[in-house]
Amino acid sequence: MILSNKHNLHACWENLALYSQQDRERELNDFAEVDVFSATDLLRPPRELQLTQQHHDKIDTDVSNQIDLLIGTAIHAHLAKCAPQGALTEKRYAMSFGTSEGRSVKLTGKIDVFYQGILTDFKSGKVARYSRGVPFENEAQLNIYRYLMHHHGIEVDELEVSVWYKDWSVAIHEAKTAKRQNYPEAPIERLRVPAWSIPDTHDYIEQRFAKHIAAKTQLPLCSDDERWLRDQKWKVKKEGRVNAVRVFETKDDAEKFMEAPINPAGRPYAKSEKNKFYIEYEQGAYVKCMHFCSAASVCEQNNNNPIKAFLE
Repeated sequence: MILSNKHNLHACWENLALYSQQDRERELNDFAEVDVFSATDLLRPPRELQLTQQHHDKIDTDVSNQIDLLIGTAIHAHLAKCAPQGALTEKRYAMSFGTSEGRSVKLTGKIDVFYQGILTDFKSGKVARYSRGVPFENEAQLNIYRYLMHHHGIEVDELEVSVWYKDWSVAIHEAKTAKRQNYPEAPIERLRVPAWSIPDTHDYIEQRFAKHIAAKTQLPLCSDDERWLRDQKWKVKKEGRVNAVRVFETKDDAEKFMEAPINPAGRPYAKSEKNKFYIEYEQGAYVKCMHFCSAASVCEQNNNNPIKAFLE
């Protein structure tokens, strides 16, 4: 992977990015003789992982795009040094995994902290990302770690995410409204994560392996969910009117409104006007492709995206 510094950031940032990249490669070199997947790689879209591996020497990533990752790595390292005596910190577990197709692969995972039966993963993100609970990929990642530790004879009783809200605001917290009743009490919060059964986790891991192995012979397209499609809208419009009557986030909600449309005053439209309504779809943006995918520059699916071209 080519590391650039287009914005002329201080050499300390550039060196930190380079060290971080080399450190991870050194860790995985021990497993170079087999197909090896880290827990985080297993959760990545198969297309992204394959393209990243196939074009590793061609992909250009800028130091400025690595800042969140670098800060997160530094915080992880310091928290590990401050862990209570007897805690397991920054430890990587590995195991061989036989797939249903008879293929042998290696699964690895590096935990943050395990102490008194609780496995904790440190995360950072915006308040909105965790407003509806722990994201599924965080839940899956922790359960894969639990599965690996179980394989090594260590039983995990509880799972949790310790999340740092990067955009937490004391002003918003103190001015809570009915709409923001669930706003976090502090910029760091501990969130419980459901523990899956070991057999269920095994099945999930096998399904993910199957998708990644299949991608080696036939590269799949990423789904809208994998591409983080955001801000798509379904507009209910009326003939003769420029602006939308209502705007919805889902097609189902727009269609339900069409069955019994109501005007801004809260009264139903006349029956003679109902056939004048229609739905207009407004494409959203693929957030991961635009900002977070490591293979975006070499991905035809992304580069052929008309929304991306429009935004640029």
